[in-house]
Amino acid sequence: MEIIITPKSSFVISGVEPKYTKVKSKEELELELLKYKSILSIPIYDYLNQVLNLDITIVRDYIPEDTKKVLSNLTIYNDIGKYNIYNRAIKLFEKEEMNIGFLVMKNSHGELVIKSKEINKPIFKFNYNEGAKEKNTKIGNITIYQTLPSIELTKQDISSIKEEIEKKKSLICPYGSYLDKSNPNKGWAYSWEMERTLRIDEFNHYLEKIDTKVDFNKKTQFEIALTKYVYSLLKEEYGLDKEFELEELRIENHSKNKTRIVPPMDNLVLEKKLSIKMPNLVIDKNTKYIENSSN
Repeated sequence: MEIIITPKSSFVISGVEPKYTKVKSKEELELELLKYKSILSIPIYDYLNQVLNLDITIVRDYIPEDTKKVLSNLTIYNDIGKYNIYNRAIKLFEKEEMNIGFLVMKNSHGELVIKSKEINKPIFKFNYNEGAKEKNTKIGNITIYQTLPSIELTKQDISSIKEEIEKKKSLICPYGSYLDKSNPNKGWAYSWEMERTLRIDEFNHYLEKIDTKVDFNKKTQFEIALTKYVYSLLKEEYGLDKEFELEELRIENHSKNKTRIVPPMDNLVLEKKLSIKMPNLVIDKNTKYIENSSN
C-alpha cells in the first residue's frame, strides 16, 4: 500500500546554542581557511572552498580516502566539515518539506536533532560536540533513523539474530552458579541468569513471528513510509554505497504490561545499529523492525 506523505506546516527551528559548542560561521571559516592557502595545494584549497560554500558534501568521496585522513588532522578541515553537514542537512530538509511534512529542528549543546512532529520521533541527528565523543569523530556523528516491518529482515539479519542467541547462550555468569548454596553471590548469579534467559527467549519469540503478516495502523504506515523516504534522501546526499558494519542487535519489549514477573512478548521490537566509519566522522543507521501497530 503506497503512503502519500503530505506537508502539515512550516519548518520550525528552536533551541539556543552555547558559544562553546556553536558551529562556526562561514565568515569565520573563510578567514581561517585563508591562513592555510600557502600550505595547501590549489586543488585541496578549492575543494575546501566548495565544501564551505555547500556546493558539495564533505561526506562523499570527492577526494581520496588517504587525503581525507591527512586533512582530518587539521582543525580547519574538521570545522568546515561540521559547518557543511549541519547546514546542508537544514537545507535538504527545508527543501523536502512538501514531501516530508511538519518538522521540528532543535539545536542544543552540540547536537542538531530533526524530528517529525507527525510521529514525534527523530529522523536525523548530527552530534558535532567534540567533547562528548570518542577519538576519530572530531567532525561528528550522524544518526539516521528508520522503521521497518520485521518481514523486511534479510537472511543475513536473521543469521545475525541466531548468532546473537548463540553468543548469549555461551556467556559465563561472572557471579558463579546460583545452584551453589555456598556461593555468597548466588542472588546476583540468579538475577544474571534470569536476565540472560529472558533476552534469549525474546530473540527466539521474535524469530517465530517474523513471517507473520500485520496490517499496520495509519500512523505506523506513515512512520515506515516517512523514514524510508528520508533514508533514500540521505543515502543520495552522502553517497552511502559503502557497506555498513553491524554494531549492535537488541530486542526492546514495548509491552504496556511490564509489571508482571515475566512480561508478555506481544510487542517486541528489534533494534539494529549499523555504522560506517570515515576520517573523523561516523554515520550510524538505527533501524527498528516492528511486528505490530502499537509501537
